[in-house]
Amino acid sequence: MVSTDDDPWRWLEEIDSAPALAWVRARNAETGHLTAGDGFDDLRSQIREILADERRISYPAVHGEYW
Repeated sequence: MVSTDDDPWRWLEEIDSAPALAWVRARNAETGHLTAGDGFDDLRSQIREILADERRISYPAVHGEYW
């Protein structure tokens, strides 16, 4: 078992901390070009449609005595 002390990303769990916010800003700056194009809104709509499709969402179900 890994201890939480061994997790190099644990500091990101403090989501309002200055280091975590700076890290997010840096990642956003690196990937901003991916959402800047005209086609992104269409892609986002397609992705949301797929993710919200009831046929693709798994729900818990009972199988014998197991969930």
